[in-house]
Amino acid sequence: MGMARLGRTGAWLVICAAILLARGGGCLRPGIVESRAEGFGRLRHNRDISQDSSADEQATDGAYLQYFVDSGGVLVMNQSRVPEDFDTDLMLTRTVPLYAGSGHWASKAALPLARSDHQAVAVGDLVYIVGGLDASNSAIDDVTIYDTVLDTFSPGPALPTPLHRFGIAFLSADSGTSNGTIYVMGGLESADFDALASDRVHILDLGTMEWSEGPPLAVPRSDLCGYAVNGKVLAAGGYAAEFASTLASVEVLDLSSGEWAAVEDMPTPRGDVKCGVLGDKFVVAGGFLDPLNLFRNTFFRQEVEAYDTVTEKWEQLPDLPVARGDVALVSLPGGRLLSVGGETHGRGTRTEVATHSVYEYTTGHNTWVEKAPIPAARFRMDGAHVNGVVYVFGGHSLCDSDRECVETNDTQAYFDVNHPNYFLLSQSADASPPVFLPQADEDISDDFVEGFVREGGIVLFNMPLQPEKYRLTKGLVQIGPLYAGAGSWTQKAKMPFGRSDHQVAAIGDFIGIFGGVDASNATTDAYTIYDTVLDTYLDGPPLPGPLARFGIALLPGPSGTPDDGKVYIIGGVESIGENSSAIADVRILDLETARWSDGPPLKIPRAGLCAAQVGGKIYAAGGWTRGPGDVMDSVEVLDPEVGEWAAAGAMPAARRDGACGALGGRLVVAGGWGEGGATAEVEAYDTVTQVWDNLADLPQAVSNAALVTLPGEGLLLIGGQTAEQEGSPHVSHGVFHYLEAHDTWVEQAQLPGARLGMDAAAVDGVVYAFGGSDCTEGGVCVTDDCQTLFRIQQPDVFLATGDGNEQTGNSSEVGFLDDFVGSGGVLLLNQTTLPSSLGPIPGVAAARSLFEGTGFWTEKTPMPFSRSDHQVVGVGDLIYIIGGLTSDNNATDDVIIYDTVLDTFSPGPTLPTPLMRFGAAFLAGPGGDPARGQIYVMGGFESSADDAPSTAAVHILDLSTGAWSDGPAMAAPRSDLCGAAVGGKVYAAGGWPDGFGETLATVEVLEAGGVEWGAVEDMPTPRGDVKCGRVGARLVVAGGYYDPSGAFAAESFRTEVQAYDTVTESWTSLAPLPDARGDVALAVLPGDRLLSIGGETHARGARTQVATHTVSEYDASQDVWVPKAPVPAPICSARDGVMMEQWSARRSLQQSSTDPP
Repeated sequence: MGMARLGRTGAWLVICAAILLARGGGCLRPGIVESRAEGFGRLRHNRDISQDSSADEQATDGAYLQYFVDSGGVLVMNQSRVPEDFDTDLMLTRTVPLYAGSGHWASKAALPLARSDHQAVAVGDLVYIVGGLDASNSAIDDVTIYDTVLDTFSPGPALPTPLHRFGIAFLSADSGTSNGTIYVMGGLESADFDALASDRVHILDLGTMEWSEGPPLAVPRSDLCGYAVNGKVLAAGGYAAEFASTLASVEVLDLSSGEWAAVEDMPTPRGDVKCGVLGDKFVVAGGFLDPLNLFRNTFFRQEVEAYDTVTEKWEQLPDLPVARGDVALVSLPGGRLLSVGGETHGRGTRTEVATHSVYEYTTGHNTWVEKAPIPAARFRMDGAHVNGVVYVFGGHSLCDSDRECVETNDTQAYFDVNHPNYFLLSQSADASPPVFLPQADEDISDDFVEGFVREGGIVLFNMPLQPEKYRLTKGLVQIGPLYAGAGSWTQKAKMPFGRSDHQVAAIGDFIGIFGGVDASNATTDAYTIYDTVLDTYLDGPPLPGPLARFGIALLPGPSGTPDDGKVYIIGGVESIGENSSAIADVRILDLETARWSDGPPLKIPRAGLCAAQVGGKIYAAGGWTRGPGDVMDSVEVLDPEVGEWAAAGAMPAARRDGACGALGGRLVVAGGWGEGGATAEVEAYDTVTQVWDNLADLPQAVSNAALVTLPGEGLLLIGGQTAEQEGSPHVSHGVFHYLEAHDTWVEQAQLPGARLGMDAAAVDGVVYAFGGSDCTEGGVCVTDDCQTLFRIQQPDVFLATGDGNEQTGNSSEVGFLDDFVGSGGVLLLNQTTLPSSLGPIPGVAAARSLFEGTGFWTEKTPMPFSRSDHQVVGVGDLIYIIGGLTSDNNATDDVIIYDTVLDTFSPGPTLPTPLMRFGAAFLAGPGGDPARGQIYVMGGFESSADDAPSTAAVHILDLSTGAWSDGPAMAAPRSDLCGAAVGGKVYAAGGWPDGFGETLATVEVLEAGGVEWGAVEDMPTPRGDVKCGRVGARLVVAGGYYDPSGAFAAESFRTEVQAYDTVTESWTSLAPLPDARGDVALAVLPGDRLLSIGGETHARGARTQVATHTVSEYDASQDVWVPKAPVPAPICSARDGVMMEQWSARRSLQQSSTDPP
């Protein structure tokens, strides 16, 4: 293949190589992928675009590139535009950041007192939280110091005067001050309405921890912002005395003269503004500008302006994506800013509405990228960055009026993997069709492309199948969605009471919640109105009678809006119990008059039905009439102008408890309970042709789910019941998005709490899910939760790859690929290195996993009591939680059994003796039967006393009898060891003997049914506080603590991961943990993977027992650890985690939802 041809075919390869994937969150579901091969979507390679290697003349021949993009191909670049040398009229009008929506939030210790209108500044690994307003709306002089290592607060030196709405800046000691100093400037010294803006400056010397008076500002101002840049303190904007004017002036403090001087005014005057720094530039973002003093809500600002302290000139940066005042603006390393929350308006008149939005600005690409929303909406808070984490403190969640705002004491922490700034470039949905498309008989699928894909290359399309007219290669064996797992859930205000089997309807920016079953298992007539702007509830006119398990539909009024529309409540049951019966009644709520009336009754009484409004008509589908076992396939339709129900075409399959939605001119019925149990079938009824058609099946059979119509975006199915047997329901966390254009369901971020019988609605692109039940064994366990899903509109992009196992040797000419990478192209491979036939490519570097930071954490039922230093063992779908240390610091003999299906705990057989810091392993019974298996508990301490000796005792739990017995003692007593079963043998590794004097490298092994422990080769690294896992036939030992000096040094935590091959009987080193850790939880996952969670580390060079949030996943096929979503609460001495069939130590994350390696 000569260079002349390479100009065309090489352009083709650019796509195969550079049309890469990404954004953490990819999750493949059965039914979406054609097959699941190992190593799917592994690593990227890219090169710094600053290199001078523009494409040569032959490389600019973009005919095949044109064909690819016109046919649905998507490019990935490390810049937000196509390099000029490759821009061949591709019509790439849509640019989307690859990692939009990434990041994770977690709660930290609450502030000692609620506050707003304060400021926060990071000093090392401490954060000073200064002044503000307290919960009584009084200005305070309080200074609180937050320790980010210990997650604790301590008092700091009080301000000289109460103060709020001021500016702040921190000057480090290397800025010319003897010690670091904090400057507090301007603000209001009282919350009184007539309080005047101050010009005072207070300076805190961090060496003496004393305040002093600094030189006053030239202009008194409140609601300003400040920052220190290049050793200078700047104060910008705000309001003059009595809010008489909004200031554009900016002052700078000359440390040598001790006076403030004016610099060039900001281009945009504003108050309620925030400042940050980008290199030498002082940045001012957002705010409020009301030139006529009308205090209208439309005057929030988007402008972001930067003052260059070197050139002393202002420049315009890209606007904030949304207008906001009183955001938290945090400067991050690498020329980045993070904007969090802020104040906006609602309904055209109201100000003081808190928001969830988070955006990151990157200097290199001069663009804002949306990130994971803050779980609790906030404004007038502040934040600071310490060691890769952004901490946000306090603020307002809601204001009922201008003077009645609620302060909060929340501390929220934002974790983010610093992803590369990659962008997806594609044609927009309305791009003009191409003049020509390549035909299948052309030489497009040539050896060069075929070889790349078969050796590990990955291609992106905006469709889930290869375009019919574009036969790429025979090597593609799997196709899956790029943005599976996207979205972020957060908790909103709880309903006034718990309910399930209710229905909801979006009414403008309100949501009506109707009827249902309450916690006493009684039907209710309550109609509750949720205000999505204010996050509050109101009472509406109650239903004419209690009702549950009915259908609902909203019919817009003559205005075309819900304001004068009607809500139809259709069928249902009036009571719960054996004698309950379906009704045919229809109740109508007139939203204009807020009055109920009777509507035309159904032809057939039905409950457990679903309903939807399509094309101005109301449809009621399925359900039961004589009892839940009597499912129906009939559908009725009501034309409001006719005023009578008529039969519509029967569904292809009878069902009850299905979910209805509208999709264009079609009624969609998804899931439900049919004659054979829960179903995954989805059927659509064309209301014009009156014909049913099958849509793609749901990824899982489910009934009692919620289905939400997303205008212009398809459907969203949430939760439900997935059990095969109704008597033992499995409640689902699953959330799936239906893409109509591709007839495909794509998994989204999972519901934090598994639910069935809830309902949901969408308002302004945000999905609200209310109530429901996580019941399992009968009875009522309804919830009052309102969970909210924030969705970023990602492009419909699908990745396609081969199995990566063939070496064709046909891809050796890579001149074009070299040019593409040098111009900013990004390669994606399902392996860590370039195939030999592609490499070397000069400058290729920065191999990283595409799915860093992915995963979802959620809370499950708490254990009956707190414990640490225990072990957990997975047995089928149960988890045995054994021994440990209780909250009163005593070793316990308690064993409890967690049911992962029912989310419940039950007592297990008590240990023969209290035990902590031991090892454990599970051996399955004959034929792999877990019910006849055995749990081995080895070594540990039988007491928490300081002088307690280690034990060599072994206890064995026979699961078939539920009884403990003594097993053969180990050769050496040891504590803080780890255990695992590999190949039918039990291993015990590492730990400490009596007195912690020696760290053990020895490993013992016990044959199943054996009477004596034997020795295997010692570990290469002795260690205690260690964890064991299994990868294939290898025993894996990870992390731990080893201090040969005996000084208990904090630096002695280990990163080593070593594997003992039980076949070759030899040790090898695996990739080390990303961070030195002891006492991690180590879970074994399918596919030769491990998950390391939390663990103990040190800080400040001396302190041990610092818990961590870190989570990393090990992939044996690539010998690499990949960062995953951090555990929300830091953990050390957790001792163990297990993988339970489809449940992992990430509690609610189903294993079928894991990322491609």
